[in-house]
Amino acid sequence: MHRPSHTLCSNRHTLQEQKMTQVSAVRQQRCGVIGMGMIGAGVAACLVRKGREVSGYDVRPAAVAAVEGVKACASPAEVASRSDVIIVSVVNAEQAETVIFGDKGISSSARPELVVALMSTIRVTIVREFAQRAAESGFKLIDVAITTGGGSVANGGSALMAGGDAETVESVRGVMEDFAVLFSHMGPIGAGMAAKVARNIMHYAATLGAYEGGLLAEAAGVDIGKLIEVIRKSDPHNIMSTLLLEKRGTKPLQGLPEAAMEQFRGWANLLYKDLDAGIDLADSLGVEVPGARLSMERGDLIYGLPPGTTPHGPKLDEDPKLRGLQMMDQVYGKGTVPMPPASMELPPYVDATVRWLFGDVWSRPGLSIRDRRMLVIGATAQMNRADLIEIQVTGALKNKELTEEQCQEMVLQLAFYCGWGNATAVHNGVTAALKKYKESKATK
Repeated sequence: MHRPSHTLCSNRHTLQEQKMTQVSAVRQQRCGVIGMGMIGAGVAACLVRKGREVSGYDVRPAAVAAVEGVKACASPAEVASRSDVIIVSVVNAEQAETVIFGDKGISSSARPELVVALMSTIRVTIVREFAQRAAESGFKLIDVAITTGGGSVANGGSALMAGGDAETVESVRGVMEDFAVLFSHMGPIGAGMAAKVARNIMHYAATLGAYEGGLLAEAAGVDIGKLIEVIRKSDPHNIMSTLLLEKRGTKPLQGLPEAAMEQFRGWANLLYKDLDAGIDLADSLGVEVPGARLSMERGDLIYGLPPGTTPHGPKLDEDPKLRGLQMMDQVYGKGTVPMPPASMELPPYVDATVRWLFGDVWSRPGLSIRDRRMLVIGATAQMNRADLIEIQVTGALKNKELTEEQCQEMVLQLAFYCGWGNATAVHNGVTAALKKYKESKATK
C-alpha cells in the first residue's frame, strides 16, 4: 500500500522542523565562563562575538569587566543559575574544586541539564573524581582540554580535546566550535585531559631540546638569532619550540622588571603543574617518561630562573615553623609521618629541626626535594639503619621521585660505596618501603 505523497511531504516537513528546532535549541544555549585569565577571557570574547549570552565569574571582578558583553556574576552558583554550559578555566585542581563544589559553587545551583566543561589542566584521576561527584550532585561534567599552538584563543584559534560520554560531548559541540577551529571527542571521561598532558610532554621536551640546542650553538660561536631564522625557513613546524629561546636567549634572566620576572616564574609553574599531570598518568599506566621527568627537573633553567626558584609543590608558609611542618609533609609524603599541630610547643631539638632543617635547608632553592633526598639516602646508607632508609624511600615513592626499578638499582649502587653489610640494611629498608607502598595503592 502506497502512502499518499502529501503525507510523506508532511512527515518530512515535520522532521525538518524538529531538526531545526533542536539545532536552534543548541544554538541558544546560554554560556558561563569561570576564570577570566588569558584562556577564559579569550573564550568569553569569542562567545560574545558569536551572539551568545555569556555570564562570567572571577575572583578578580575587574577581569570580568574587561571582557565586553559578559554579564558579571557574584559567584559560580550565580553563573550556574544563568547557564546551560559552563566552561571552567582556572589554574589548578584546588581552584576547580572550589568553584565547582565549594561554598556558592556550581553544584549548589546546578540543574540536570547543565554541562560543565572543565578546561583546567589537572591530573586525570582528579577529572574522573570530579565527574563522579558531579553525577552524584545531579549535573554533567566533561573534560575539554585546550591547546592553542600558534593561534589566539580570543580569535578562535584553539583546538579542543574532549573526554566524556558521546551524547553529552555532542550536546555542547555548537558552543565549543564557536571558539575553536577543532573540537575532537577523544574518548571517555579523562581522555581529553590525557591527550592534553601527552601533548604537553611533547611540547616541554621540545622546549628543553631547543634550549639545550641553543646552549650548544652559542658555545660553538653560532649566532642563535640566525639559527632560529634558519629553523623558521627550513622547519616551520618546529619553530614553536624555539620561540622561548628567541624571547629569553640562553643566559639567566637578570635585571628585568619584576613584572617580567613574574611572567617567567608563572610559565615555569605551569610547566611543573602540566608535567605533574602527565607523569602521574604515566605512573598509573606503567609508562616510563624519563624525558618528562628531566623537563620538570630543568624547568627553571628553561625559563632562565635559578634552580629551585619555582619548587614543585604547594606554596610554603612564611612562618618558619609552619613552613618546616609543610616541608616535612612534602619530604616524607603526606600522611607518612604524623605531624604535630602547629600550635603545639615542641621540645627544643625537635623545634630546631622543624624550623631550620626543614623550614630553611630543605626549603632552599638550588636543589630539588629529590636531589636532597638522594643525598640523605646516601648518607643514611652508612648508618646501617633500615628504618631510616624506609622512611626516605617511602617519601620518594609517594612523591613519584623514584620508581621501583630505580629503588632496586639504588641499592646496588650504594653497595659498592657503603659496603655489603650496610647495603643489606638499605635493601631491607627499600623492600619494606616498596611493600607498604604497594599495599597502600591496593587499598585505594
